[in-house]
Amino acid sequence: REILDDATPSAIGESGLLIDALMERPTTVDPLSSEVTRTLNGDVHRWRFPNGVEVSFQRSDIAEGFVEVRTVASGGWSAFPAGHVGANTVTSVIAVDAVLGSGLGEHDAATLRRFLESRAAGMSAAITDVEESFSGGAANDDLEILFQLLHLLVTEPRVDDVAFRTSRRRMERTIALYETDVDFQAEEQLVGLVSGDDPRYSSVPTAAQLDDWTPDILLDVFRARFGKVDDLHVAVVGDVDVTTVEELAGAYLATLPAGAVDEWVDTGVEFPVGVHTAEVVLPEGTANGGILVGHHAEVDLDPEHEAAAAVLQTVIDARITEVIRERLAASYGGFSSVVPGRLPREAITSLITIDGDPARLDEIRRALRATLVELAVAGPTAEEFARAVSVISDDWAFVDYPTFLQVNLDAGRYPDADRLTPDNRGAVLAQLRPADVRDLASTLYGDGDWVEVAKVLP
Repeated sequence: REILDDATPSAIGESGLLIDALMERPTTVDPLSSEVTRTLNGDVHRWRFPNGVEVSFQRSDIAEGFVEVRTVASGGWSAFPAGHVGANTVTSVIAVDAVLGSGLGEHDAATLRRFLESRAAGMSAAITDVEESFSGGAANDDLEILFQLLHLLVTEPRVDDVAFRTSRRRMERTIALYETDVDFQAEEQLVGLVSGDDPRYSSVPTAAQLDDWTPDILLDVFRARFGKVDDLHVAVVGDVDVTTVEELAGAYLATLPAGAVDEWVDTGVEFPVGVHTAEVVLPEGTANGGILVGHHAEVDLDPEHEAAAAVLQTVIDARITEVIRERLAASYGGFSSVVPGRLPREAITSLITIDGDPARLDEIRRALRATLVELAVAGPTAEEFARAVSVISDDWAFVDYPTFLQVNLDAGRYPDADRLTPDNRGAVLAQLRPADVRDLASTLYGDGDWVEVAKVLP
């Protein structure tokens, strides 16, 4: 209702025109190099083009008649100079939102929407602190349209006035949501504890940012991160012929403008030493308390670390259910996330969320801490280790497009890294031992460094 009340006519000329094509296909550029890698799930074709774009393709019919594309490049908002209007999370979010809500090239938003209504193709984008990415999918018959969307987002993005005002209103509602949503407040508090309250990492805009944003500024931010390609890696997976992908990549990706290489910049944020806590006060009458607990350890990632992280997460989830929820009966439930990452530094991050009776947070906290200490000292029992390995083995027996996309992107970005892949993870898991999980738990939970946010009673 607020959006409708605020809506005004837009002076963007003819709107909603009927078109039969987004653009003409550019002249195809041949790759500089081409190679094929054999995997247990089929061949991976890889092409390197003169503008620096690297494209991989793996054929799969897991989703019959469908193709997914994902791109990634290093940089992100950290590549902006200190103090730049775009050097923060919220400006990156609204810049992407405004561009995706607008038209492309000569086509306004209504015309673009009308064109896409009868076609199965869509593309999204994201800018984090260390990288920028596109992600999309299309039916086989509309794959060329997907490549056109990607090409135009790089070469001819736009921010229409209506899209700008809609995106800005969303940000205004984000401020209002933060004032009332306890879970949102808890997440922001956790980010603040980890970042040392660095405002660049906040997801809540300030009044000054709302005032500073203009369509031109947001378009400049988007173009600065996406408008040139340097280390762009593109992964394509799906039920389509390799010749088709090579032709489309040569036409729409190899013709993207090349730019100077830029990298992500270390923002200076490091996980804090010691125990850092914060509280969010629940509204009167609510019983949805809980805690969010974060741990972080920099490690030299290898397949064993990645497999141990998956097993450790499964063990912790089981203990949250069996000990804290069932035996203690103080929790409504919870879950953990033990995730390896390579940027900005190789590390494993643990985040544990437990919802429960706010009057019994101390019991929940003690039970969780006892569990983590026990895992750090003794590791999982033989029974729970075997059960976790069985769960992970079953999970890893299932492969999907996102799995292939991520593995193939990592192969291009980190060619010399010792990585966990669908080809080796079964053997790695079979060689894993409870002591390996204990060692990782000790690294994560044994040094006395963590952050915690509690949702407490008034």
